[in-house]
Amino acid sequence: MNKKIIIFLISLSLAFLIALYFFVFKNREIISIPETFNVPAENPSVSLSSFPVAGYYSKTTPKIIVGRNGSIFSLENNSFLSNPGFDSLSLISFSSSGDKILAKISAKNSSSLKIFDLKIDGWKDFYSGFFDASFSPFGAKIAYQRTTDSGRKEIGLVDFSDVDNPKQEPLLSLNISNDYHLSWLDENNLFILPSSSSNVNGQIFTLNIKNKTLSLFSEGSGLVLNWDYQNQLGFLFKDAQLSLIDSSAKEITSFSFSSMPEKCALKDKETAFCSVPSDILTFPEDYYFGKTSFDSLYKINLKTQVVEKVAMEKNFSASKIFFISGNLYFIDGFSGFLKKSLSVF
Repeated sequence: MNKKIIIFLISLSLAFLIALYFFVFKNREIISIPETFNVPAENPSVSLSSFPVAGYYSKTTPKIIVGRNGSIFSLENNSFLSNPGFDSLSLISFSSSGDKILAKISAKNSSSLKIFDLKIDGWKDFYSGFFDASFSPFGAKIAYQRTTDSGRKEIGLVDFSDVDNPKQEPLLSLNISNDYHLSWLDENNLFILPSSSSNVNGQIFTLNIKNKTLSLFSEGSGLVLNWDYQNQLGFLFKDAQLSLIDSSAKEITSFSFSSMPEKCALKDKETAFCSVPSDILTFPEDYYFGKTSFDSLYKINLKTQVVEKVAMEKNFSASKIFFISGNLYFIDGFSGFLKKSLSVF
């Protein structure tokens, strides 16, 4: 090949790569918090609980609160439905109708899954040998993980459409030692999410429950995903960067500030809210170990990229944020109480 042609092709390739760099990186949408704001008036919130909360039903105005010790509190009746006093409770998952609660109960040297049925009251043991599970927000199914006799991890479904005859269906068997937990992307796909660390590279997978195929969704260090199945968008923390992604893991926008995905929520597809710590924290470790910092709450217009500071009370730290009928609900990081903002957004 003519030497001039080779030099021309190399120059053309370099020009293309430089142009691609500027297009992808220089023009990518990054939303930043302005350096100065008009300071809004204080907007106090009201506590809906007087005890630390692990979770609450968030499809409608909260009626049931689950305490970190397994207590079940009815906001309608202003009374406890159950107060068992477990050492620790986590992995809260409500059924789609909100009448059943699935939780992992941890003791000193062991843990087990239990389920609470509001119609009959009382915690009951879930399937023996199951160590992770998640109610589908779309119907009467539970995704589960269990360890088989051969030591492999089995992912499957339990269908409770027929309450008297639930059906168990194995989906996939994996020979992995890492810890993963399950959540729902949509009615036909599961997320398989790693226990994350900023120092360890991890992978998020999706599992199609119809054709039983496994796909890599995202990869990086410190992976944490807060998925909004109603809007089919999610907040992803990866490689020390917070971003908003779609169901194919494509980045819609990234944020210059650092916060945990659980501290952000979508009001709709054009409006996001994030509670941002004032201190510099190492995510996700500091969050998991309970380190808190005074937050500021920001309203973000995803279309115009305009950021506004929202009036809130002093000295708060918000996580597990949800918007229900224009009201902002969150769990306060200092008290652990469930709170509701007195302003409607």
